[in-house]
Amino acid sequence: MDYEEFYQGIQVLEKQAADKLQGAQKSFKSLSRNADKGDLRGLAKDIASLKDALDGFREAADALGEAADGFDGEAYIASGDFASQMTGYCAQYAVDIKGEFPSYEIFPYRVRIDAVIENL
Repeated sequence: MDYEEFYQGIQVLEKQAADKLQGAQKSFKSLSRNADKGDLRGLAKDIASLKDALDGFREAADALGEAADGFDGEAYIASGDFASQMTGYCAQYAVDIKGEFPSYEIFPYRVRIDAVIENL
């Protein structure tokens, strides 16, 4: 299990959700303008666009929830993947690190990783 892959997947889903939300905001603004002008045809189109954008946002939010639920944080930590990836990234960026999970010395500080996973 690689957290970086998980995170990159989450970023794609966040972008999709943000795009749908932006589309909903545009539709709502246009809806408001058409309502002020009394343009009922435009108003009906904007309402349909708003509903579509909100349905897309709901789907993107559901996909985000499924992705988050699908990442087993306890297994990630218990398997040692967290520790090996963290030390690997430190080595990649020339960060001086010593120790083993859960206690490390990352110059000039002592760091203890609290690996308690709680369901929110």
